[in-house]
Amino acid sequence: MTDEVHLETSALLATNVVLPMGMTLDEVEIQTGAVGAIIKPFSLKLANPAALTVRISGANIAAFLEKESPGGLKGFVVGLVDGFVNVEAIARVIVEIRVLAVCTLRVVDGCQIFVDLDSLSVKAPMAHSMVEQQLAKVNPILDLKNIAENISIDSVEVGDGFVTVRGKANYTHSG
Repeated sequence: MTDEVHLETSALLATNVVLPMGMTLDEVEIQTGAVGAIIKPFSLKLANPAALTVRISGANIAAFLEKESPGGLKGFVVGLVDGFVNVEAIARVIVEIRVLAVCTLRVVDGCQIFVDLDSLSVKAPMAHSMVEQQLAKVNPILDLKNIAENISIDSVEVGDGFVTVRGKANYTHSG
């Protein structure tokens, strides 16, 4: 007799997940189809990849940016509406000026998310190159190549105050 348990489906919902770099994810949801579990020695095996959904609020993105202070920017306000990421911040170029960057997010190779600058509203020409330099430094903003080879990104959506990343996770655990 084997000590095997079969689950038709399973789901895990985690909230306020803090990543090692300091970003807080509002929700991480993992949904699976059939799961096989052996009790002794314990192991799990998914019949198919699990569906993975991660939601990050504009407030958590702003808090992370404020802590990181890219390019000396401060006072971040992040709006996430209709496919656009609106980032407002204060730049200090001799005097303080308010900068509004409108960006979109894109998935590359199923493992990276890049920020693309669509427009910049600022009266100081130097600020435009500052923002572009900062984007070049931070892109890709997410890169799973070296940290999670068993996770792939299918899409990234922006709206209703959240960035939602959808993907798949292949998981087998023994131990």
